[in-house]
Amino acid sequence: MPVSAPAREGAPQRPVDRHRPGLHHPDGPGLPVEPRNLNRSFYRICNDNGIRRISVHALRHTASSLLKSLGIPPKDRQVILGHAHASTTEQIYTHVDDEAMTEAITRLNQLLGGEDA
Repeated sequence: MPVSAPAREGAPQRPVDRHRPGLHHPDGPGLPVEPRNLNRSFYRICNDNGIRRISVHALRHTASSLLKSLGIPPKDRQVILGHAHASTTEQIYTHVDDEAMTEAITRLNQLLGGEDA
């Protein structure tokens, strides 16, 4: 995961991936991060900053939905999330928010000659 300069200052030295400078691997260079270590770190960050804890997996759903709201195309969201098929990203990970539904209905109404909501 990328580490900002302020975060690096005073941080304990961790193995650095020489193939991808700036990325640190808490479980060793080239090794996957153990899920329990990722969860533990994420929950600590949430607790330290007064953020409501959600599962790390829920962040994938959040990321997909936020990327959609930014207008990022489905194929790009699929690649970012690492899914084999865009349909997985669209059908399972991307959620429609109230604002997007209201906007869609308003635009449809305008197209059909109705008044603004």
